[in-house]
Amino acid sequence: MSKLPFIVSVFFSFLGFSQQRVGLELFSHLDDLSLGAHFQKVVKTKFILGGGFVWINRRLGEAFSEEQSSSLSTAIRSVPVSFDRNGEKYVVQGYRTKSKAFMLTLNTGFFHEFGTVHGIRVNLNGRIGVAENKGTYHYSGQINDTIVPVKYTRNHLVTAVSPEIYHTLRQRQKLTFYYGLRFPVYFSLDKRYFDPVYRKDGFYGFEPEIAIGITYFVGKKL
Repeated sequence: MSKLPFIVSVFFSFLGFSQQRVGLELFSHLDDLSLGAHFQKVVKTKFILGGGFVWINRRLGEAFSEEQSSSLSTAIRSVPVSFDRNGEKYVVQGYRTKSKAFMLTLNTGFFHEFGTVHGIRVNLNGRIGVAENKGTYHYSGQINDTIVPVKYTRNHLVTAVSPEIYHTLRQRQKLTFYYGLRFPVYFSLDKRYFDPVYRKDGFYGFEPEIAIGITYFVGKKL
């Protein structure tokens, strides 16, 4: 127990004299506007570690079949591909969905400053969170060709790996502006619940983003 005060003192000294930044950002897929925040800590001079979150405002998904007799695969596995009503089978022929997601991020990267103003930052980040998916699914009757729209709301896990690159512009001693490009690739960790197969499904595959933000230095030494 005698070592505990020493360990605590070293820990807080490390926090106080190492470079740390908090950031707030806006980003877009060109059809939405979303929000993110993060905390970053410099380790080994130019490498950074941190965490944060992103709130993705809207991702659109859709798929339609040209063959009436065959059903589509639904990315949300709890949404049925067919059902029976009054002795007639109905199969899903198409759908449109809207999703929102809250995701935690693990931030890693490297930065280099070319002078007192300009710099570059390269990140490789991970994301994991939950999406709320709302969709209208169109079911076609196999006898009378009747189309029945059915609405579903489902939650599912979303995950991604995101390479990123930013141009940084230091505005003041503690304030830095940045903008850049991000290249998140989404994939499913549990295909029993979310298993997209169509390129137009939301949170599936490559979905690039543009981002702008600010970071503010916190601590005792810059």
